[in-house]
Amino acid sequence: MATNNEAPRILMIEGLQKHSDGAINALQHWNPNVVIQLIEAEHDFRISLPQIIESPPNLVVTDIMVPWCKASSDMPKPDEDVAREGFYTAGLRSQTLLSRNPATQRVPVLLWAMVDREDLDRVRRPNDTLEGVYLLKKCDDEQLRNDQLTDIVAALLSGREPRLAIRLTPFEASPLISSFTTLG
Repeated sequence: MATNNEAPRILMIEGLQKHSDGAINALQHWNPNVVIQLIEAEHDFRISLPQIIESPPNLVVTDIMVPWCKASSDMPKPDEDVAREGFYTAGLRSQTLLSRNPATQRVPVLLWAMVDREDLDRVRRPNDTLEGVYLLKKCDDEQLRNDQLTDIVAALLSGREPRLAIRLTPFEASPLISSFTTLG
């Protein structure tokens, strides 16, 4: 959570420019002082991880499906877990890496994706640590999508529970079924 004297810092991991541009504009309209670091590929996130850990953001907003890297003639080879799982769980892998470090494990994470809870449960891994993680399904309407994002970001940065997101919990009895609480 940002203090009253400092600008809130958000790390956004989003591979679709049409989503990141609209979201950044909406968040900067909400708070002109917000500092947003945009990362557009999982490889770039992994390279930036030491700097992120050194100076953690107040909030992470990530899509679940993020490309490994930008297309180029010299694309880096994917790490073993990426090659095995594909881009479908990139946001979950990024969140797991953040949760493993004491400096970033308490930073709230918003999974902002085109998937719903049922879709997410199909790709979740039993070892995903989801403490402080929320899910918001992106809607097709750009204005509504950005309004919902701004509402949730404002709540999380002020330490309130967001009313439009689902708080995720770790798997309990079975890796196929997990409990959740809708916030309202």
